[in-house]
Amino acid sequence: MISAICKLDSKLNAEVENILFEIAPSNWSIAKNRKTKISTLSGNFNNIVEATDASLLLQSYIGKKVDFIFKELSEGSWKNAYRHHFKVWRYKNFVFVPFWEKEGLRLKDGEQAIFIDPAMAFGTGTHETTRLCLQFLIDYFSNYNNPVGSLIDIGCGSGILAITAKLLGFSKVHGIDNDRDAIENSLLNAKNNGLESKIVFQKEDLNSLTLYTYGCVVANIQSDILLEYSDKIINSVDKTSGVLILSGILNYEIEDVTKHFQKLLNERKLKFSLNKDEKGEWAAILINLNK
Repeated sequence: MISAICKLDSKLNAEVENILFEIAPSNWSIAKNRKTKISTLSGNFNNIVEATDASLLLQSYIGKKVDFIFKELSEGSWKNAYRHHFKVWRYKNFVFVPFWEKEGLRLKDGEQAIFIDPAMAFGTGTHETTRLCLQFLIDYFSNYNNPVGSLIDIGCGSGILAITAKLLGFSKVHGIDNDRDAIENSLLNAKNNGLESKIVFQKEDLNSLTLYTYGCVVANIQSDILLEYSDKIINSVDKTSGVLILSGILNYEIEDVTKHFQKLLNERKLKFSLNKDEKGEWAAILINLNK
């Protein structure tokens, strides 16, 4: 196993993070030293040829020369490298916990733990896009509604959103992703939370959305995909009482995405309310068709 590593200039950090989100899931990750504030970009690959090719491809996305060094890793070190980037974090009464820290975890009264082992999949809740989705889900369905209906998580990654939805009370939860590794990881995380028989995870693409409608649709994917498949996404939402949560949107894209979905909803003569939220360089939209 070969690791490709480079130090990131502070000016490139946000740009590279955005690129990694756009191409997720991938072998790449960014770690920032809290003391030195220096960020390190790294990726683990089967051999030097794969590592070199992947480095050159990522460099072409960045558009600038990035100096990588290549190191050979033992099996144990590369399998567990991602664990350094995921720590326990809380939002309201939900506690998102790395699975390897389950032993010895102490919860406060009323707290609900969700155990996640992200492996190579996207989704620990630490990235702004995932956290925005989680906050919309928890805020909306904990405070205002009883989520007894159905939910689909489009681009489920690690399964963290689908698992949270099930624990919020949704009776039917479905997660799809076009990456087989993501589905396997979602299934593992469902099992880690005792939900292996209560959530359906399947390798599917967005064309499958025409088959069913859901009370809530969560799509944490790139904005260009949101726009390309916007008709199918809207068609998958229950038109009388549905909620649509969209994320994976950069701040400078939020107005275009909002206007696009508003236009489609208006063309269908649907009544709706719309809320937006931002974290860092990222944004999310919640559309409520209950109005």
